[in-house]
Amino acid sequence: MINTLVDGLTNLLCVLNPEVLVIQSDELTKKDIEEIEILICKNINKENMPRIIKLQDDMKYSINGVITMCLIETITSYSVSNRGGNK
Repeated sequence: MINTLVDGLTNLLCVLNPEVLVIQSDELTKKDIEEIEILICKNINKENMPRIIKLQDDMKYSINGVITMCLIETITSYSVSNRGGNK
């Protein structure tokens, strides 16, 4: 499983060249993440290796996070005013 993941991630890293790689998985341990980093570094230079972050709370950053961000931005950008116009 790790080798397949490393192959796919290496391809993405070569094309996208991100600064950070975020992984969300309940099955991967910290040791697995370190092994992934070592194996990827065999294929790309260490200075091109992005920082790897393993998400603990995926709900905060998934669709719930996007919805919350949109609500915050919408609420602060727009306001409804009731000025008591003609009836």
